[in-house]
Amino acid sequence: MKVGFQGYWTSNSEIAARQFVKCFDNVVELIPLISSQKVVNALKSCAIDYGVMAIKNNIGGVVEETQKVLNDDLKMLSKTKVKIHHCLFVKNKNINIKDIKFVASHRQALLQTKKNISQIFINPILKCVEDTAISAKYLKQGKLSDEYAVICSKHAGLDNDLFLLKENIEDKKSITTFGLFILK
Repeated sequence: MKVGFQGYWTSNSEIAARQFVKCFDNVVELIPLISSQKVVNALKSCAIDYGVMAIKNNIGGVVEETQKVLNDDLKMLSKTKVKIHHCLFVKNKNINIKDIKFVASHRQALLQTKKNISQIFINPILKCVEDTAISAKYLKQGKLSDEYAVICSKHAGLDNDLFLLKENIEDKKSITTFGLFILK
């Protein structure tokens, strides 16, 4: 059985997918598909049996990328909630916080940390990327310069050998609702 999720390894979507598959009796293969559109495409092409996508967050609101792809072909079987903790990472410990000009992450993470980011940085340029965990990967690989900080889970940042600046930078208690979907 294959379960695709909106996100990359170490993302909050992976956590949600793992919560859903605990109730399956079958052996499950998790597949990171990065975006909601790719989850829906994989469901329609029968490349996966189930899809996991973020629906809404109590701070950031409705997850627009998921809302755009939901249609009558899909059925939501279940929901789960994941408590979200965002962390701020830079490439290495030698980077001075004053040298950070850009903050990259998924749109929802940027919304969920907006107040705290504005207190940490003076007028940072925010850059939306496909997924929080992908932002950490991009910083590690040099696709984002040393002038970037990224917002992701602690696990994603540490897994990519990044330097942790601050933990729990969500503006208030953050909970995201995820849905488990199939084709009708």
